[in-house]
Amino acid sequence: DDVIDERLDILFRDKPADMDVAFLNSKGFGGNNASATVLAPKVVEKMLARRYSDAQISAYHKKRESVRLVAKAYDTEASNGDLSVIYHFGEGMINEENLTVSDKSVSIAEFKSPISLELKNRYTDMV
Repeated sequence: DDVIDERLDILFRDKPADMDVAFLNSKGFGGNNASATVLAPKVVEKMLARRYSDAQISAYHKKRESVRLVAKAYDTEASNGDLSVIYHFGEGMINEENLTVSDKSVSIAEFKSPISLELKNRYTDMV
């Protein structure tokens, strides 16, 4: 009774949806570790069509088929429980004391150059 559920929809089966964008959040012990924006294929196709020729798009579709076959095989294996999951907890972590963060860049002691946060939108021709 103390949970507002008027817009809560707990699904037990896939629900078809016509969405253009979704956000995936990765949660950890400290809260939100990362978020990813995922665009619907129809949105991406429109973006690509603005930048590439019909011939280039056709070649892309041809190459994409082999990727889809690999993904389908993986999905079949995963659905059958045939996965070899590799998990190395704590390996490859960066010591946070070796990070320097500013509004313009992130510097990591192990890396020669800082990572710039001053990024230009590379997709202005696609939107």
